[in-house]
Amino acid sequence: MLACGKPVLWARWTSVPVVAGPPLATSWVLGSKMDEDRAESTVPSWVSLKSDHSKDGVINFRVQTKCKKTKAILQEFPQVVLSPSDPYAFNIWIIRCMPVPSIQKVADAVEEVATLLRRTPDLWKRLEGKIQMVYGHVKGEAERIKAALSQNWEYCTDAFQIMLDILEPFLNCINEIISKVDEDTAEQMAKLKPVLKNFNFIITLVVLKNTLCCVSILNSSLRGIISISSTLQYTISNALNLVSNYQQELAILHRKWFSDTVGRAKKLVVEISKPELEQGPSSETPLDDFYRESLSRPILQYLVAEVKRVFSTEMVRILRWLSL
Repeated sequence: MLACGKPVLWARWTSVPVVAGPPLATSWVLGSKMDEDRAESTVPSWVSLKSDHSKDGVINFRVQTKCKKTKAILQEFPQVVLSPSDPYAFNIWIIRCMPVPSIQKVADAVEEVATLLRRTPDLWKRLEGKIQMVYGHVKGEAERIKAALSQNWEYCTDAFQIMLDILEPFLNCINEIISKVDEDTAEQMAKLKPVLKNFNFIITLVVLKNTLCCVSILNSSLRGIISISSTLQYTISNALNLVSNYQQELAILHRKWFSDTVGRAKKLVVEISKPELEQGPSSETPLDDFYRESLSRPILQYLVAEVKRVFSTEMVRILRWLSL
């Protein structure tokens, strides 16, 4: 394919296994001719950019340090354009590309929970019972959550909402079952528990749940054949307007999110504090303000920038070509 009269190289991060590691999905497109030596020094040495390792110009690979490598590629090749790929819903994919380690650690933990549940039938069965106990009094709620968990929920639009729904029952299950599972699983549970039972983890989930809903309406725009139509442009405009409204009302909205987080943390007997790395001179900043400026605001700013980039005229044309 040619872009601006120059060859284009597509490289896509997918869930297709090439080396060990969790499935991560994104794509990048180089809009100018690339020196192979420079490219191979940017991406991992085990990734070949030669045509015999790709199909139709698409190179598939996956790594655990996706954001770090993507950032390096963006710096090395300014004309790079990111595009979504399966298995992630668009709103989950877009946050998985955000180069903020603390957010990626939270997303990694969510995927680890999902993997652990699928790999440990006893844990899954016990969790079903706990979900029924916690949500059984709300008509249809327990059934909704259990139905969501039967799928690859960690890639779905409401992944962070589901994680919040199951957080309390999941932690209770770990306490009950950790002495009854094999040594490796018990060790994984022991390491995972403090990650989940952490104020920063909980508030990140709450903020992601409430901010990513702004762009979830774009999920359907990336399914099937992409076309530049009035409907698509209207959907993009709606998403950007919604994010813009959130930015304008952030002081009020974040206060609600913070209050929700504090309530959840108290219920789980979690210490309400800043991340350990932030303890120091800035610790005098109120916790509410700290998370508004370090988490909520950057996420909303990032969403605006990425939606504009992914759904630019050029990018929509590229996505349309990929969908053919």
